[in-house]
Amino acid sequence: MKKKLTFIAAVLSCLSTVAQVSQDTTKIKQYNIGEVLVNGSRTNAKLKDLPNKIEVVKINEINKGPATDIGELLKLNSGVDIIQYPGKMSSIGMRGFSPGTTNKYNALLINGLPAGTDNFSTLSLSNVQQVEIMKGPFSSLYGSGAMGGVINIVTPRSVGDITGNAGVSYGSYNYYNINANAGGNIKNGFNFDVSLYTEAQTDDYKTGSNNLLRLSEQEKNILTDESKGVSYENTTYEQYGGNLRLGYDFNENWKIDAGFGIYDGNEIMSPGDIWGNYSADKKDITRTNTRLELQGTTGIHHIRFAPFYHKDLTEYYSSTSDNAYISSNATLTTYGFQLQDRLKLGNHNVVVGVDNNSKKNDTERWSDSSTETSPYNPNYANIATGVLAQGNFKFFDDKLIVSAGGRFDNIKFELNKTEHLDFEEASESHNVFNPNIGVKNNLVHGINWHASYGTAFLAPTAFQKAGRYEGYYSYIGNPELDPERSKTFDIGAGINNYKLGIGFDLTYFHTDFSDFIATIASEKVAGAQTFANADEAHMSGLEMNVAYDFGSLHDYAFSLKAYANFTFMLNYTRKDDSSDEEADLRYIRKTSGNFGLRYTSNKFSAKLNGRVIGSRFEDNWFRYYPNTRPELVDEDTGAEPSVLEHPKHLVFDASVFYNLNKSFGIGADLANIFDENYTEKDGYHMPGRNFRIKGMFRF
Repeated sequence: MKKKLTFIAAVLSCLSTVAQVSQDTTKIKQYNIGEVLVNGSRTNAKLKDLPNKIEVVKINEINKGPATDIGELLKLNSGVDIIQYPGKMSSIGMRGFSPGTTNKYNALLINGLPAGTDNFSTLSLSNVQQVEIMKGPFSSLYGSGAMGGVINIVTPRSVGDITGNAGVSYGSYNYYNINANAGGNIKNGFNFDVSLYTEAQTDDYKTGSNNLLRLSEQEKNILTDESKGVSYENTTYEQYGGNLRLGYDFNENWKIDAGFGIYDGNEIMSPGDIWGNYSADKKDITRTNTRLELQGTTGIHHIRFAPFYHKDLTEYYSSTSDNAYISSNATLTTYGFQLQDRLKLGNHNVVVGVDNNSKKNDTERWSDSSTETSPYNPNYANIATGVLAQGNFKFFDDKLIVSAGGRFDNIKFELNKTEHLDFEEASESHNVFNPNIGVKNNLVHGINWHASYGTAFLAPTAFQKAGRYEGYYSYIGNPELDPERSKTFDIGAGINNYKLGIGFDLTYFHTDFSDFIATIASEKVAGAQTFANADEAHMSGLEMNVAYDFGSLHDYAFSLKAYANFTFMLNYTRKDDSSDEEADLRYIRKTSGNFGLRYTSNKFSAKLNGRVIGSRFEDNWFRYYPNTRPELVDEDTGAEPSVLEHPKHLVFDASVFYNLNKSFGIGADLANIFDENYTEKDGYHMPGRNFRIKGMFRF
């Protein structure tokens, strides 16, 4: 451990030395983060003018690091909790709302519109300008699901001279990535952006062999020696993708954009757990995204109309063999529109609008290569229409900022005809209103305090709400089922002084979560299951962001920024209404975040990042496989615990990049420097130490 800490100190020392000897005489392009526009706010507000807890990751962080997709970018650059599985699947948790494979407690957006997928790992970084992490309840802006927060991905809109770049990466486990993008004006008001990439890992990765933090005997038994430094079979994948935006500027006030995207994941392997209890499988994912965006200004009005249509098809194979057949598929079709008017009233902005977001879920299943059988769920659709109003008001020379608004949603649930399932088609509907209010007081020298309150909801699905059906399981819907609801209050203080190089914010949040939807035995139909609003929960914690840029002492001839970004959970308890028993929520990390040092000049950049993965409680599903972890078996009962507290981990990554000239650059990434043996989900161990080298050509 002493040697490892000495190595860290040496790297930090080297970066500090580079800062003294590698300064360019010209200032680097350094963002004043407070001046960055937050597109997801819908009011075109700057970050410094919003009372909510919002983090922004800019293009300079996106291009020069080891992350290859949105999920990895978030876990290396924000204080959110990420679960990443082998097999290109990841999920996010914020403010005590646990990560889940459907990401149901967060809204995932691209340019403010639904992304068409819940899987962060299938979203490439090849067409990303900015990522906005908006923490807290945002159902007042985006409707169902935005209880923990919103992730909004902003893509480029290039309107100057045509520029672009092409890059190639190669690394451990026979990993490669080839990408290219370009954009700019064509002629006579036409402009475009285009990006293409192909990425693959064709060898199985190897797990880590060490642990930086001292583990107890129970923690060692949870990880097991058999999981250390082994080849994790069936962890390969291939994927391709591309995006095209065609735009036309009618004049300086009006413009239109059409966007098209495609993602194709081939033979993405899902290995099952590291011990082989759950069999491996594979899947193909095909997704298309289409959007149209017309916007313009007339007088005090800024009108935006944006229809969208996305289709995501996932095909699951019966096995990993070459002659495997497709055993099931799931198609998610997302479509709708946003229509809004942003009114500029002096220093104030007010948005009024109508949103429609419909999600249609269709499934099929086969018992062999040619025989179709009953799927696990019937086909269903959730159709949501919302009316919203949101204002951002500035008073006293912009010292006092008030944000307030609300949204009314009508949600229709449709249970649709499904082959090989015996049930009645049905429909239900539900209405819900969600308000929000926030205050920010900018004092002197960038010092501020802020507070906000809002409610949010998660609508039940149609097969939870409507109808009765018999299939692989027997279910009866509950037409009286209410949405899950939350109320969140936060308050904090901070300082953002670009000139002094200081950034700091400390925010306390508290959430009351009610009407949790649980699966229970039906009292009406013997042997069937139904759904009920059963439990409540209470979550509170602290979010801390702190940074200091030593480059501010040299008028930003370079940047040398020390930073830390953490979430500390203070309370996360769940109460069972039927028994009044309280217990800690599962799958919630006590601590999560990043810290490190980043150096940037016009020629050279380097970053050392440490990621803290806190401990958490998880259901011990492997207790049903007693030979997996025999050391955990209780001598008196002869059984393993049903819930385990999983170990905390510390993972370090490093990146360097050097611009040979204006056209060429080279770099390298070293991930998991100390070969940490760690998991983000019990039994699904992450890669050990690995490297990548990369080159970039700009034009």
